[in-house]
Amino acid sequence: QISDPHHYDMNLVLVDQLLWHIQWTGDLDFAREMWPVLRRHLSWEKRCFDGNGDGLYDAYASIWASDALQYSGGGVTHSSSYNYRGNLLAAKIARLLGEDPQPYLAEAEKILQAVNRELWMPEKGWYGEYKDLIGRQRVHPAPAIWTTYHAIDAGMPDPFQAWQSLRYVNHNIPRIPANVKELPGEEFYSLSTSRWMPYEWSINNVALAENLHMALAYWQGGDPETACRLWKSQVLESMYLGGSPGNFHQLSSLDVFRGELYRDFADPVGMAARTLVEGLFGIRPQLLDDKILIEPGFPAQWEFASLETPDISLDYNRKGKKETYVIRHAFPHEPRVVLSLPALSDRIGSLTVNGSEADFSQVESAVGTPRIEVSLSAAEEYHIRIRWKGDPPEKPEVPSRIVTGDTLLLAFRKARITEVHDPQAILVRQETGDHTLAAGVEGTGQRTCFILAGQGDLSWWVPVELEIREAMEI
Repeated sequence: QISDPHHYDMNLVLVDQLLWHIQWTGDLDFAREMWPVLRRHLSWEKRCFDGNGDGLYDAYASIWASDALQYSGGGVTHSSSYNYRGNLLAAKIARLLGEDPQPYLAEAEKILQAVNRELWMPEKGWYGEYKDLIGRQRVHPAPAIWTTYHAIDAGMPDPFQAWQSLRYVNHNIPRIPANVKELPGEEFYSLSTSRWMPYEWSINNVALAENLHMALAYWQGGDPETACRLWKSQVLESMYLGGSPGNFHQLSSLDVFRGELYRDFADPVGMAARTLVEGLFGIRPQLLDDKILIEPGFPAQWEFASLETPDISLDYNRKGKKETYVIRHAFPHEPRVVLSLPALSDRIGSLTVNGSEADFSQVESAVGTPRIEVSLSAAEEYHIRIRWKGDPPEKPEVPSRIVTGDTLLLAFRKARITEVHDPQAILVRQETGDHTLAAGVEGTGQRTCFILAGQGDLSWWVPVELEIREAMEI
């Protein structure tokens, strides 16, 4: 007789971990051994959690914050994200193993279209938590942070959706101050996992793993400064300010009801490793594509950083406008390395790899800051030296608040405006010049549009983040 409540859908989590492992190692022998498991798992997820075949998956106890979550058959963003990524990588593995990738590609595309159609709220700029299965089939518009970070981690949003989703967390999820008297002038904080009321176990806690995963999403979504602030806050709160030095606790001492719980909890241990390697240092092996993506997320004021793991090491130094990266790795088959870097200035004076001049390309989809990409031929060691010249990327002055119906005026001194992207439809009567934008503003609340700016040799999308208010408020 089974008396323990073994009811969690940890299949979803286990398979996701297996896929991260296969991406990191490129181990096709292991992938072939696990292929029947992956195939049966995705089939089981489809039968159990997408019974109506609409591409949206229900969720039952499949994430850490799951004890008190009930979706009653509705379509859920976080579980749909898991299954999107699962099918996408299953298609890559199938192709490498000589299996048919098409069913998995089709299911991944179906999930993506369904989430964008049913759960993405374009007028708000973020994903809903879930959509009701029956009744009025409403979308629940106040998601928890796991909705945002799972979607971004799975690669579902485009760069504009990712940026807007992060801004939702900035303005709608409670920030609990955790200032440190030994570090005056620095502001640290933790996030509640949601703003749902009343307090209930597992759905609005202050949890270390959740905050760390959210920090990783900020790195993945192109906001390294917020990522580093949140990440440093968690390291300090858990390891130095909590009840056990050097500890990875489950719940924070800031949790209003439970307080600090457990020691060296597995969830934050794993997320601490991922945020350090994949977030701060940006090392993201994609060996199913025979590629290692390195996209460092250092704070702007850092002048040096170093990390060494059994698989790869990265050393970074900056002096003025000169940057040096030294990369060594021990991955098999010598995969190509793609280095994606934020631009310090709008021109590059020189770029060398192992002493020879090297080409670069700009990242056309970069949001927030211009980025360049350097593709490195297969080797075990790289010495990359960059000398920047020109001016820093310009940031326009944006009003902190604006009244609906008023006119937004933006002006660059150096950067040129080449395109405006208004996904939330807040701009009317747009007039653009080479360096200026004038437009009426509609709607209320926290809203974002994007301007494609060109400066020097580079271009990037500048987020224009507005708080739009009614003309009269009480």
